[in-house]
Amino acid sequence: MFHGHDSSELVIVTTGRGRHILAGESTSIASGDVLLIHPGVTHGYDNCKTMGLVNILYDSRHLPFPVLDGETMPLFRHFFPRGRRFFHCTSVPLLHLDEESLQVVISRIRALSDELLSARPGTQLASIALFMEILVRLSRNTPAAAHRKADGPTRIAQAIELLNEHFASEINLDEVARKACLSRRNFDRQFNRITGQTPLNYIVQRRILFAVTLLQTTNYNINQIAEQCGFNSANYFCRKFRKIMNVSPRTYRQQFVPLSASYSINPQKTVDFFH
Repeated sequence: MFHGHDSSELVIVTTGRGRHILAGESTSIASGDVLLIHPGVTHGYDNCKTMGLVNILYDSRHLPFPVLDGETMPLFRHFFPRGRRFFHCTSVPLLHLDEESLQVVISRIRALSDELLSARPGTQLASIALFMEILVRLSRNTPAAAHRKADGPTRIAQAIELLNEHFASEINLDEVARKACLSRRNFDRQFNRITGQTPLNYIVQRRILFAVTLLQTTNYNINQIAEQCGFNSANYFCRKFRKIMNVSPRTYRQQFVPLSASYSINPQKTVDFFH
């Protein structure tokens, strides 16, 4: 359900995963992601049956506390953009917490909730202190903040490095986009602009290039090569291979692999050529 607030909303995903929708963009979010939505912004969630989250509503314009050296932490400025407009909000998480940091922050949020519900003397002071501790813990995640500030080409280069490393595995492009701190739509658009092809086509071409290597250097059959390259179906692999290489895998092996390479490797045994 879409909603908005008159105050700022700090959201921490505690379990599961879902999608965050804001300004027409939809981004995959998961446990450990931190979202920040400022006043006047409407947003919502989708595919969130397994997702748990906690949120804190606050108005930075009316909280009575000194900023001190908080401005030295780049992320802190997003929580309290004093003297200027609120930062532009997107569907992309502000940062991601590892499991240890997430559990610490959750424990402090529970302490804050308990304090707000109590009627003890000094509740307001203690609550502000706990809230500031939470924000400082979040703001000290400078590596994530620095990654978020990377420009488009840098983010896509990092994504390509990830795809090159895991191209033969099952790849969730929503997760790749999330790690690049981009919405899926923006990720696809920037990837296509920089590389001239879609992320999916890039993965397929990378797999086919690996298949060429296996055809040249192993005795694997077509089913084994398809599996090694990350294809779930040998028929689909053959169709993609023919489309890119203009010949079938079997014909490629017969026509283009030199006879001297036919002794290389089989799936069960590595041949020692020095004996």
